[in-house]
Amino acid sequence: TVLVVIIALLVVSGAIAGAEVALFSLSPTQLRDLKERGGSKGQRVLELLAKPRRLLATILITTNFLNIGVIILATFAMNTLFGPSDLPAYVIFSVRVFIVTFVILLLSEVLPKVYATANGMRVAQMMAGPLLLLRWLFRPLSETLVRSTTFIEKRFRKRTTHHISVDALGHALELTND
Repeated sequence: TVLVVIIALLVVSGAIAGAEVALFSLSPTQLRDLKERGGSKGQRVLELLAKPRRLLATILITTNFLNIGVIILATFAMNTLFGPSDLPAYVIFSVRVFIVTFVILLLSEVLPKVYATANGMRVAQMMAGPLLLLRWLFRPLSETLVRSTTFIEKRFRKRTTHHISVDALGHALELTND
């Protein structure tokens, strides 16, 4: 039963990861098609993409919770299956970390994103409803994440615009001519 839950968490995590690629890779033409003849599914996609930071925050929060669940359950399952060992603890830990990381990356990241790249519109429309539900569910967390990253961005953003008056520019040119 633990294995079934792990597989379910991996499938949901993969669906969310695929949705990320599908939603953020829709072309302007595809977006226009969704607007013109996408129906309710198309409207859901457009509603999600209207607030991309909130969408990304929801995706990150969801995949992190799911992957943490996989890690906890996989650790429990491996402890139950393999029990005590004569190998040093660091070897057992390293092997388990490698196995769990490999499984998460392959099944919840790489394969779903490859599929979503080839089937972006289908995946975006299929996952829009569940993502809207997750956005509502995780709203307090995602809003906090978006606001904190916006705050950090504003604090560390380099000031690229310089306001130089015509007089100051003329004065600088005069100095170079002297």
